[in-house]
Amino acid sequence: MSLQRAGADAPSFMFEPAAETMPRAELKALQLFRLKATLERAYAKVPHYKNKFDAAKVKPSDLKSLG
Repeated sequence: MSLQRAGADAPSFMFEPAAETMPRAELKALQLFRLKATLERAYAKVPHYKNKFDAAKVKPSDLKSLG
């Protein structure tokens, strides 16, 4: 195992530094936004998921938090 320190000339191991270093609250808000969009898209476009949501008597809009 190497114990080299990262310096200015060291390669970056992040694919998207802005996303990978954002504050926790901002990350949670982004995750919630994306999850809501995914659920709404699945509900609107995939009959299987629409049927499952309806059987459980929930809608994608019922999602209020990641918890």
